[in-house]
Amino acid sequence: ITKVLGFPVKKMTALSSFADVQNKLLENLKKDNVNNIKLILKGWANDGLVPLVPNGVKIEEVLGGEEGFKKLLEYAKNNNVTVYPDFDFAFEYKDKYFDGFDSSKDLAQTIDERSAYKKAYDPVTQSFQYVGMGVISPNVMARLYDNTYKDYQKYNVGAISVGSLGDALVSDFNTNDTLHREDSKTLVKKLLDRIKNDNGKVMVSGGNAYVLPYVTDIVDIPLDDSRYKFSAATIPFMGMVLHGYKEYAGTAINLAGDYQYTLLKSIESGASPYFIIAIDNTAELKSRTEKYLQDYYSVRYNIWYSDIVNT
Repeated sequence: ITKVLGFPVKKMTALSSFADVQNKLLENLKKDNVNNIKLILKGWANDGLVPLVPNGVKIEEVLGGEEGFKKLLEYAKNNNVTVYPDFDFAFEYKDKYFDGFDSSKDLAQTIDERSAYKKAYDPVTQSFQYVGMGVISPNVMARLYDNTYKDYQKYNVGAISVGSLGDALVSDFNTNDTLHREDSKTLVKKLLDRIKNDNGKVMVSGGNAYVLPYVTDIVDIPLDDSRYKFSAATIPFMGMVLHGYKEYAGTAINLAGDYQYTLLKSIESGASPYFIIAIDNTAELKSRTEKYLQDYYSVRYNIWYSDIVNT
């Protein structure tokens, strides 16, 4: 929020413009002989990191707009970089009038016919707390994807990230069209099959077993056990299953509680190193109240760059 003539006005701020991603990040990595890069773009369209539900593609002008996005794609294709623009078809961050999404109709419903919202574990209160994200019904995901792909296909990216579809599986107790989790799984699998056929390379987060035939890349897979005191040893099971079958990574190493431990776990599991970074204006993240943005507590590019190269 900034002030114009004394009045508070909301203003979009670039954390990593398309030009900076190319000139500051990718060019420097190339000079330091870091190759085979896979770049996930979050908040690149449809109102940024607190986005509207995808129902089309409106690239953020503050990042460089459509022209800047095309230049980044061209550079990536010429330099062995795969770009995965991310869309979230599983959760609603906010809703506006005439955006093609109606939260009163398109969110999943609980068994007492209320709109469903996501909860996450809060270690401070040791309980599950709402994080401000509505749960989209699997009944409407295909419609949202169709409308989005009409705009997305013209960029000929050849890859897409639909992260939350990799581990979000919900029931919907809407009395007009009830879905149990098995029903939802069937719908998600059909949607992922279409996404794969349309885009070629598909990235998800978490990677539930039923998504594996439809994806090429997975991030945020579990590389460790629960580490409860009753567990005697850890077996790198996910690495044993996925190695040589999919490209995968654990959680972002720079956001881990123990950097060295997480790095060693990645090596043990044959997982790629994964970092979440922002190039500019990272202090803006600290002023946000959304709980899902508070996870980005250590993402400044110039602090982590040497560690990225060394890792």
